[in-house]
Amino acid sequence: MIIMPRPPFVHFPGALYHITARGNNQEKIFLQSKDYEKYLKRIKEVKEKFPLKLYAYCFMPNHVHLLVEAKKVPVSRIMQALQTGHAMYFNKKYNHLGHVFQGRYFWFLVEKENYLLELLRYIHLNPVRAKIVDEVEDYLWSSYREYISGEKKPLVEKKEILEYFSGSPVKAVGKFKEFIQAGIGVKREDIFSEVVRESFLGSTKFVSRLENEALNGVNRG
Repeated sequence: MIIMPRPPFVHFPGALYHITARGNNQEKIFLQSKDYEKYLKRIKEVKEKFPLKLYAYCFMPNHVHLLVEAKKVPVSRIMQALQTGHAMYFNKKYNHLGHVFQGRYFWFLVEKENYLLELLRYIHLNPVRAKIVDEVEDYLWSSYREYISGEKKPLVEKKEILEYFSGSPVKAVGKFKEFIQAGIGVKREDIFSEVVRESFLGSTKFVSRLENEALNGVNRG
């Protein structure tokens, strides 16, 4: 049996990625509230410099989750700016030597039509499943509060996501809450078992197309 290597990073405008960046040796990358605030501010700055769509985020003590859709600039370039900035800040503040993150961030490319909402739920439920908080809205460092608040200029693509649930903003928020809450107490989604070559999550047709492009060197980031 031939084991295919993980393909190089694939980029094209509209590509949806679930991205995880973990602390080196599973160590914490956020030690104080100020650290979370700095990372959030850095995302805002990077988002202004390199336009992209951000659908969800969750900053856990030793790792981060991002659900992002690329535009013209490859997400690989955006993540480099994010990770380098946080590592420099962390090392300086805590007089830390060595790597802050465990190698390069981990990514897989997602078929938006089939997996966007499930990944959105998975990301927002991380703090509850890790038993850091009892209720999703109690966690300060995820995008969940942006979705259920009346914030006019959220960092995430709130309007686009809520329209999946209802054309009425009020009803949409209610249904969004119900959708997220429905995952509490349920066994973790097994969608990750469907990831192909540690890189692609989607239908057979979707995965085949992206595998061919990756092998042929098309749209590399």
